[in-house]
Amino acid sequence: MGRAVWEMATRSKTRLVLAASLLFLLVVSLFGLSCMPSGEGDATRENWDRAVALVDQGRAAEEAGKPSEALALYSQAISTEPGFASGWGSKVCLLLEQGKFAEALQTAEGYSQSLPSNSSSWFYKGYALEGLGRYQEAIVEYQKSMALDAKNGRATDGTASRVAHCQDVLGNQANAEDQAYYDTAATLISKVRGVNQSMETILAANDAEEAIGLLSKYVSGVQGCIDDASAAKVPDRLASIHAQLLEGLGLLKAGALGVSAALQAGDSAAFSRSFGTLFAGSDKVEAYRLAMLDELGK
Repeated sequence: MGRAVWEMATRSKTRLVLAASLLFLLVVSLFGLSCMPSGEGDATRENWDRAVALVDQGRAAEEAGKPSEALALYSQAISTEPGFASGWGSKVCLLLEQGKFAEALQTAEGYSQSLPSNSSSWFYKGYALEGLGRYQEAIVEYQKSMALDAKNGRATDGTASRVAHCQDVLGNQANAEDQAYYDTAATLISKVRGVNQSMETILAANDAEEAIGLLSKYVSGVQGCIDDASAAKVPDRLASIHAQLLEGLGLLKAGALGVSAALQAGDSAAFSRSFGTLFAGSDKVEAYRLAMLDELGK
């Protein structure tokens, strides 16, 4: 068939060389499952023979360097006889070779729906998902293929290698996301500290009017921190820690606004309560900083 080995590029920018198991799956799809079920009538026999002829024509078109014509012929074969595995297998393989993973996924989904007991259909679906960078979903489909192969006494090593690759990519992505967030966290903490340093100037203000003006600038600075923290890409496992930072920043802003309002109203009780809110916010931010230090130490 001229498909001993073929490859595709993934989002991780590695090259994935199709293992021997894929060739085996293709051979099964093209030959082992091409026998028409017994007990069918003349109409089904005619459809089946027509689908076989269309696939043969498609292969010839491929060998002649006419992939578009080949795809059209494979599609006709599928429409003529949806139960003919070679039509599905030939089309999805050609789409994968062309790097058309979204179209390959759509074809593989039709394949698996029409022939759910065919392990190749699930393998191709997994391979298309892998090409789209949807590694966790690809693993699920690969496992379906492996279960069917194991049930039928066929080797699963090739498919298992694809699962292992997807797991490696996911692990690397998670590490990269963590590292990126650590850099973001350091920037955020530095920015918050810079904003908080202005609190000393506020406390040293000569009068309430000056303090209120400085508090307005402080609130703007804290809001900038909130905006940056809200826009940060946070790994799922660190979401609860990041929430501490957002909560702390929210308390700092609320406390500063409360202090400003209390100064304008001359309300000493509200002033004390608002400073308590500021302290609570500061404690939350510090808890976040310590939690991130603990993460970095793991």
